[in-house]
Amino acid sequence: MRFRTTLTAAIALLLWTTPAAADPISVLFDVQVFERLTGLLSPFEPYDQRFSLRLTYDPALGSGTDYGPASFSPGIFEVPLPLPSVPPGLSLSSSSFTSHSVTHGDGTRYNATAAASVGGSIIGQSKYNAFLILENSRPETNPVITPETFPAHLGLPLGPFGQFNFQYGACAVYGNPHPEVGCFGSSFQLAFYHGRATLTTVESPAVPEPATLALVGGGLAILASRRRRTMGTCEKAGDQDDGGSEQQA
Repeated sequence: MRFRTTLTAAIALLLWTTPAAADPISVLFDVQVFERLTGLLSPFEPYDQRFSLRLTYDPALGSGTDYGPASFSPGIFEVPLPLPSVPPGLSLSSSSFTSHSVTHGDGTRYNATAAASVGGSIIGQSKYNAFLILENSRPETNPVITPETFPAHLGLPLGPFGQFNFQYGACAVYGNPHPEVGCFGSSFQLAFYHGRATLTTVESPAVPEPATLALVGGGLAILASRRRRTMGTCEKAGDQDDGGSEQQA
C-alpha cells in the first residue's frame, strides 16, 4: 500500500510539472508613444513617453481565431499617460477581446487585434469611455494564424495607422452628452495617444528541465526496483512459513 501511494505521488508530480496544451500566453511589449490629441478640432501634437505593456490571453477561453479576453498590465487606468477623470457618480463596465484572422479571401492579408475598454453613461447627464488597443493589419501571403503567431503579428510594423499599432485614450462628457456624437456635450475632455508597440518577450509556460524529468524518472525506477525486491522477499518468507507448517503437521 505504501508503494502504491508513493508511486501515485511521484506520477502526480511528473504530470503537474508538465504544462497543459492550452496554457495562457503572456507577452511583453515595449511601447513608445509619439503623439497625442486633446481637442476635437486640434491636430495631434508630439508626445514622448515609453513604458512596458504586458498582454495575457488564454486561447482555451476563445474559439477559432478568437483567443479569449485580453488582459493588459498595466491596466487601462494604470498606464502612465494622463486621461480625463471619470464623471462623479458614474458606474463603469469593462470588456476585452482578441481577434486574429485573414481578412482577404485570397489569404494575402491578416488582421490582429487585442483590445480592452471601460465605459458607462447616465442618460442626459454624463458619459465616459476609455480604451487600450494593439492592432495591426498588413499584407502577408498565406499568413500562419495561430495563438503563438498572434503576438508577433501584433508587433509587426505597417499597422492601420501607418507606423502606429498602439492606441490609447479616453473621452469624458460631464454635461448633456450628445446622443449621436460620442465625445461631445456641454462640457467634455478627451485624450488620444498613438504609438509603436514592439514585441520583446514571449513567456512560455514553465516546462520541466531534462534534469528534473530524469530525477523523477529515476525515482520511479528505484521505487519499481524496490517493489520487485520486496515482493520477492515476501514470496520467500511465505514459502518458508508453509514448509514449517508442513513439518509441524
